[in-house]
Parts: sequence; C-alpha cells; structure tokens
Amino acid sequence: MLLMNRDIKEIDIDNKIYVFDPMNLELFHVYSPKDIDTLYEKVILNKRKHVKLSPKFFFNKCNKKINVVSMDISHGCTLRCSYCYLSAGYHKREMMSKNQFLDILKFLSKTKSNGITFYFAGEGEPTLNFRLLKQIPELCRENGFSDCHFEITTNGTLLSPSMIKFFESEKFSVSVSLDGNEENDSNRIFLNGLPSFPVVIKNIIVLKRSKIKFACKATIMPDNKNIAKLFSFFEDNEIPFFHGFATRAFDGSYIPQISDVRNIFRQQMNALIDYYVQRIKDNKTIFARKILEDVKRIQCRTVSFIGCSAAINSFYFNLKGDIYVCSSHNSCKELCVGNIRDGIDYDKIEANSYYPKIVDSYDGCKNCWLRHLCSGSCIAAKWLESKDTSKPSEYHCLLNKTYWEAIIKLYILIRPYIKGNINFMD
Repeated sequence: MLLMNRDIKEIDIDNKIYVFDPMNLELFHVYSPKDIDTLYEKVILNKRKHVKLSPKFFFNKCNKKINVVSMDISHGCTLRCSYCYLSAGYHKREMMSKNQFLDILKFLSKTKSNGITFYFAGEGEPTLNFRLLKQIPELCRENGFSDCHFEITTNGTLLSPSMIKFFESEKFSVSVSLDGNEENDSNRIFLNGLPSFPVVIKNIIVLKRSKIKFACKATIMPDNKNIAKLFSFFEDNEIPFFHGFATRAFDGSYIPQISDVRNIFRQQMNALIDYYVQRIKDNKTIFARKILEDVKRIQCRTVSFIGCSAAINSFYFNLKGDIYVCSSHNSCKELCVGNIRDGIDYDKIEANSYYPKIVDSYDGCKNCWLRHLCSGSCIAAKWLESKDTSKPSEYHCLLNKTYWEAIIKLYILIRPYIKGNINFMD
C-alpha cells in the first residue's frame, strides 16, 4: 500500500496498472500493485532529483503593466441561464458610454501598456452595446493603442450580418456560449422562458461561413446525464468548441452538488472516453479543443505551475471604472481592488491573496497528484466557496480529479493510434 504522502496516482485500466507522476506528468506501467513501492522509491524519486523544481514566483507590485483587459460594456443579459454565476439576466440594463471607455484608455495609458488584448465579457451580454463596441477599435488606434487584439464572448442571440462583418473586418476572436444540442442547451432560456437554441444555432451557421476565428463555449453541469450527446453534437456538426464547468453563483441561486460529481459526472466521463477513443481510432477530426489540448499536455508532459495571470498583468474593468482582478470577481464589491481615478490597490491584492500563486505554495495542493495539471484551480472559484483563495475548493478538486483521471485514461487508450493520426500531426 502507498503511503498517504506519496503524491502519485494509480490508474487501473482493463486490469493493467499505470502510475502517474505529477512532477513531470510521466506514466509508468507496472504489472502488480507490489511493484508500485519499488517504482516510487527506485525510479520516481531518483528521476525527481533531476526534475526542475517549481519556479520561484513573488507577487511584484512594481510590475504595473497590463496586457489583458476584461471589460463590462453592457450590464444585463438577453438570457436567464439557470447556472449563471452572476445571475446576469436579472440585472438592470446599463450601457458603458464612449466617454467611460475613453476614461479607461486614459488610465491604461498611464501604465504604459500597449499590445493589449481587450476581452468583452462580464456582467452581461456585450452585443447589447454594439453601438459602443463597433467604435472601440478605432478609439484605441486614435488614442495610441495601435497594437491591440479584441476578443468577445457572446450568447449569440443578437448576432447579425452587420456584427459579423464588423468582427471579421477588425479580426475579433469570437466565442459563442452554447451547451450542445437543444436538450443540453435547455438551461439557456430567453427572459420570456423560450429556448434560445433555435436562434443561436442559426447564427453559428452564419459564423461558420465567415473568416472569423470562432469557437463555442459549453458549460457542463455536474448533474448532466447527456454529456456524450453534448460533445457529439459539436463533433457531428464540425463546430470547434471548448468546455468549462458550472460554478457556484454569487447570490446562491445555483450551487453545484459534490454528490453529482461522484454519482453522475464520473459515469458520464467514462462514456465520453469511449466516444473519443472510437473517434480517434477512426481518425476523425476532433473539434473539442480542450479535450485535445489536455490529451496533448499528457502526451508532451506539459506541466503548469500557476493558474492564470489575474492581478499579474490582467484586470477587469466594470462600467463605473471599478477594477477587479478578474471578471469572476465582479459581483462582489468586497473584491474591488481600485478604480481608474485612484489606481489599483496592489497592497490589498497582496494582503488578501487576490492573485494566483505557485501551486506548490498552497498547503492543500503541494502533495496532490493533480497539482501540475490544475495549477491550484481558479482563485475566484475558491473564494466563492470559502472566501479564501488559498483553500482548495472541495467541489472543484473532485471535479478536476475526475476529469483529469479520465483524460489520462483517454491518452493511455489512444496511444497505439496517435502516430499518423490527423489530430496529432502538429
């Protein structure tokens, strides 16, 4: 039996035993459980002597350059999604003005930031304020921000030919929220209760014909009993997509259940593995971007030490010019870290740990087999659960462990088919 402090993961597939080493994401095949102790002591520990340790990282309050700006240009939404962590469909609509946007640019100019990626998402549907949106690229150029990139996440309900033409001409990257087929997308309804799927899928078909770099974003709830159908919808329709997982709402209107992860999600992930093993065996193109990227992380043994760039070089600005470390913090005034008039309070960020740290510095993570894959998980998700960004989220930990164990199994099962496969040619 392995000692509790041994941070390796044993995976059993068809009566074959594999051991996963989190330090460099290496997989070992052993023939008996008795071999695991020997493997750990004589191979893994020896290899770790030559593995580069986690890089040193200190929160640098002097580095005030901002490279990523998330922005709320419209408050309120056209939908009321049952799992929305912001309950945006219930917000009173309010639009950012041209002058408010220019004030943010003035603030950014003081930080000597350029080459900024502007990401439009936040407390509402950004296309509600298309009047401002279509002015933003030119306003940036006129005010010295000539080398910028623009990204937008939209629910797709208001997309029109003129919007699509604008996104194409300004080289926007567009993400459309959609949870798969009509059955899976039933949690995304209009304010009057009608389903949004028929409208959104028509607009996605138009997007596919354009030259816009776009993908869908699917949100998975842990009680979803049709996850394979969700994924197969995108694959069958050749729609590129990413997936994420539902998280707790700020107002408590949606709270995912850990029991659903144990009883439903784990079973669904097993079915999803079978589905993708067959697709890869058949040498079919995979449109699930995150699934493919995560499998390649295991294949290439790509470790990660830090979760994101929030508060390091990335901030969120709301309509009033208040500043937060990320868009997932924006519904709680307590998490505000400054404004465009007074600047960013880096002391508050540091004192409250409103920034991601090296995963090995978290007591609850440093001995976990998953740490160099999940990087300590999302600081916003952890704060929502415990108001402590250093404390692991029980829900997200179990969710991530279940998901990544499935990804590792998927990689093991498809290894014989990777060479020459269309999905692994790069």
